[in-house]
Amino acid sequence: MNNTIRSTFYVSLFFSLLLCASGLSLASEPIIIDIVYTNDIAGHIGSSEATFLNREFPPIVGGAATAGRYICCAREQAEKKDHGFLLLDAGDIFQGTPVGTLTKGEAIIHAMNMLGYDALGIGNHEYDEGVENLRRLSKIAKFPFLSANTIDAKTGKIVDYARPYVIKDVKGLKVAIIGLTTADTPIYAFPKNVENLKFLPVAPVMEKYVKEVREKGADMVIGLVHMGIPYDPEEGWGEIEERKQRGEKKQWRLNAMELAHQVSGIDLMFCGHIEKGYREPWEDPSHHTLLFQNYGRFTGLGQVTLEVDPQTKSISGYSLPAVDGGLITLFEDEFCPLNAMCVKVDSLIAEAEKGMDEPVGQTLTRLHRGDAATNLMGHVTMDAMRERTGADFAFTNLGGVRAEISEGEITPRDIFNVLPFGNRVVVINMTGEFLKTVMEWRVKGMRAGVIMSGARIVFNRNRSDFDRITTFEIGGETLNPNKIYKVATTDYIAQGNIGLEILKTVPQEDIYYTGVMVRSMVESYVKNHSPLNPRLDGRWMEDNTAQMDPKLKHMLGSL
Repeated sequence: MNNTIRSTFYVSLFFSLLLCASGLSLASEPIIIDIVYTNDIAGHIGSSEATFLNREFPPIVGGAATAGRYICCAREQAEKKDHGFLLLDAGDIFQGTPVGTLTKGEAIIHAMNMLGYDALGIGNHEYDEGVENLRRLSKIAKFPFLSANTIDAKTGKIVDYARPYVIKDVKGLKVAIIGLTTADTPIYAFPKNVENLKFLPVAPVMEKYVKEVREKGADMVIGLVHMGIPYDPEEGWGEIEERKQRGEKKQWRLNAMELAHQVSGIDLMFCGHIEKGYREPWEDPSHHTLLFQNYGRFTGLGQVTLEVDPQTKSISGYSLPAVDGGLITLFEDEFCPLNAMCVKVDSLIAEAEKGMDEPVGQTLTRLHRGDAATNLMGHVTMDAMRERTGADFAFTNLGGVRAEISEGEITPRDIFNVLPFGNRVVVINMTGEFLKTVMEWRVKGMRAGVIMSGARIVFNRNRSDFDRITTFEIGGETLNPNKIYKVATTDYIAQGNIGLEILKTVPQEDIYYTGVMVRSMVESYVKNHSPLNPRLDGRWMEDNTAQMDPKLKHMLGSL
């Protein structure tokens, strides 16, 4: 792509949407393509309260019906103006709400079918219910699932429920859309859900298919990738520059920015995987690839309008729909939900979510999230697991607790939002020595630690790896390295995820699978202890001046 220059006329799509019933048209010589994009919908086809905007009086935003109003008008305007139109999603569509999880994504696919999506880039959470479910969803969808780097290990070919790319005719232009799934998917998924699959490194795969589609006559190449733009793009670019100065080339765990810089020939990339939106696209300084990413949970949409030179078939400019950039927050009072979509979505949600809004208890304080030391929501969750199982110690990763609960009544929906993944509790018998090693893995380097219950742990990052924990007490007593402790965690962690491959060495006879979901234990805990009023208790503490507790040192010296 040549250096991209903002369109001089700078279209205001809001104005045209509000006048979408009018005959207003914009004549222009270039070929114009409007692209609307989403990522990380995470099951949010219903509207929600935007507490992230105003906790006291949250406006109603998002959902498929509100998105449908915008998309319908945008598509109608594109047709009136003789523009091309594409609607794309970069993955993680269903895991995160009751209707998404309980229907295993089917309700979300039905909504996306109604909205008229053109393609989906498969995300890692599409594997949360296994390959057979993903194959089932691909058959229900009226749009292709894309992933060029997901290989069936038995056949050596791309999985049968996905294509590497599609080439669409858009106003006489051949537009290739290449999909990629994060190569880190095995890290995020249950091993059984991705067994016999290979997730290939993304850069060589993208390079291969860019060449292939160009040879097939593609005028434009779009990457639809479930890989995120760094939270701080300037910092992310700085890291790329530093590696270049050292003569290094990153091979694994690439983010979208790194991919765009390594592979030429991509005109645009629509990204996902992290729920962080950018109002302005990132443009790679070398290849001039434009990277776009929206916030998640269907609270808004992204849009870009491209100008393509009809002679060279190259992008000559682009415009964004709003004065402050390319993201549109779907306020319900601005974009009236489509009636047909409302009926369908309400029906899907009502069927899947019976009883989800009946109070099961209350909390007198906000159960907020935070780091391992301050995560009250996580502390309650771990207390619930430890109490229900009779374990000495319980722990999970910070990413396992996905939301907070406000002061007041607590419903099953609230608990589901905190724990949407359906993880089940396991109890592992392990020695104190082994348990300390597990915890040392979680404070190694700059790792964030764990949310836990039943213990008091102090660690010092200034000490060497695997010697950072200076205080470790369980039940008020110093950890005994020779004692067998009952440790409750999730099946996801027990299978060696979150960097704890050491747990794969535990003999199966030392693992008890309760079969009970974490959120079920939390719901019972809320019922039994309502009203909740937890306080921070110093159970987890980082103290970078801490010295080894003499009692712990003595215990460890007895090994």
